[in-house]
Amino acid sequence: MNKYPTDEELNSLIEELEQQELYAPAHLKEEILLAARMQVRQEEAGSKSSQPVSFLMYTLKMVVGMAAAVLLVFLIPSGNGSNISRAQVQEKKWSISEETRERVSFDERVNERMNQKIREADAAFNELFGKIDDLFNGDLGGEQNEN
Repeated sequence: MNKYPTDEELNSLIEELEQQELYAPAHLKEEILLAARMQVRQEEAGSKSSQPVSFLMYTLKMVVGMAAAVLLVFLIPSGNGSNISRAQVQEKKWSISEETRERVSFDERVNERMNQKIREADAAFNELFGKIDDLFNGDLGGEQNEN
């Protein structure tokens, strides 16, 4: 009643199969060769239609990316805690000397000037990267036929 053969039956079947010579079906060789030819044709057709990215374009993209990263490292201000704003001093009602007031005023002017330069540089970089993006995406105003 069991659907599965016993161990003895399996061993006898294995011995029978090992004694006989096994042959592949006659059509198997033709099918394998036909499938191989079709695969080669597909690879040839695929390689002609897709255009690989040129090494020059890849190099340019990498150089622009690295330059932008290095530039951002130097442009992002890092706070070292040396700035004392006038609001903090007045809020805590500290008595400060005239020399400290002048230093706070000078620090505020320097910070404002630095923030202005950062905003100008940010606008210039946005414009530059927009042009670079247009260059790589092909949006230079001419008609381009994409397939």
